[in-house]
Amino acid sequence: MKRISFFLPFFLLCFLFGSCTLQVYVENHIIGSDETAPIVISASSTRKWNRTDPETQLVIGIGRTDTFFRSFPDYQTFLSIDAPGLIIAGEYSDYYEYEITDFSDEKYVWDANLKKGKVKPTYFQVFLISAPEDSKEGSGEITISWIMHSSNEQNLPLTNYVKLYYAYNAEHIYFSSVSEKDAIYSL
Repeated sequence: MKRISFFLPFFLLCFLFGSCTLQVYVENHIIGSDETAPIVISASSTRKWNRTDPETQLVIGIGRTDTFFRSFPDYQTFLSIDAPGLIIAGEYSDYYEYEITDFSDEKYVWDANLKKGKVKPTYFQVFLISAPEDSKEGSGEITISWIMHSSNEQNLPLTNYVKLYYAYNAEHIYFSSVSEKDAIYSL
């Protein structure tokens, strides 16, 4: 019994500060003052990667409400990753953007329970992230944005984004959902 009482505070601290978690996860489905956005975006990664691991992954999830897009089918949809100091997909330094051309597909309709305030992305894509070989250490912020432009000039663009933070040294890359300082401290 004493053994349990000794470890309980440790696990509570790990849970509260997130330093013991193996996964980093951020999600945004709110705009303004607690209003559910018509689009949801998330990002997740394993908290710690070996710097030499070619499979350092960033998983991005997106989803949308079905009713909004029946009313406005003319939106162009873009997903962008802004990661200063990192390489995205093995070839894009700092920034990557692409257009989602099949956004009307049912696979993008989110899984939602709005009464409980839960909205989950339903489509996920994996991006490989790495640090430049010639750089020994670095840190920064990754911004993942989902931008929708309408051909109708009266409709304003829709934007939703999430942020992850990173730090790396010669051996590891750390991701944090809290702050850049948290990622640096984990090194």
